[in-house]
Amino acid sequence: MKKLLIMVLVISVFMSCNSFAKQTNDEKVKQYMQTRNICQNLSQLAIKKADYPEAIKFLEKENNYIDKIVAILKKGKDVDNLKTLKTNNRIGIARLYYKKGDKDKALKGMNNVLDTCKVSKEIKVGLYIDLGSIYKEKGQDDKAQKVYLKAFKLNEKKK
Repeated sequence: MKKLLIMVLVISVFMSCNSFAKQTNDEKVKQYMQTRNICQNLSQLAIKKADYPEAIKFLEKENNYIDKIVAILKKGKDVDNLKTLKTNNRIGIARLYYKKGDKDKALKGMNNVLDTCKVSKEIKVGLYIDLGSIYKEKGQDDKAQKVYLKAFKLNEKKK
């Protein structure tokens, strides 16, 4: 369910960004959006082949282009959509580090998203569950319990 929710969110943000790229008159933004789209496609193909280092590389490049676009546009709905996409990419990068077997980088990335990004309750709960699983695998049961309790308490709260 969590993966489906993130995929739906990414697709809707992606569609909004693509629509925006066609509407803008700024040639630099158009160029950056096209390059961002290419990076996204290359990362998806790398994931399909289980080439996680390559996928991470292109997701990070995509995020760099998002930063360039945001710096030009400064504010508005499109900027908010791009920031959401960047956050989703950062979560994806952390999860790819986990799949690659680099649990420390996965933990760092997930904690960084929780500390620096505004994310929905559902995304937070999912990240806490992922963190708990990784800590448990590493034998750090106290840390696992702490983040599982955060997920539990957050999930218990009413919307």
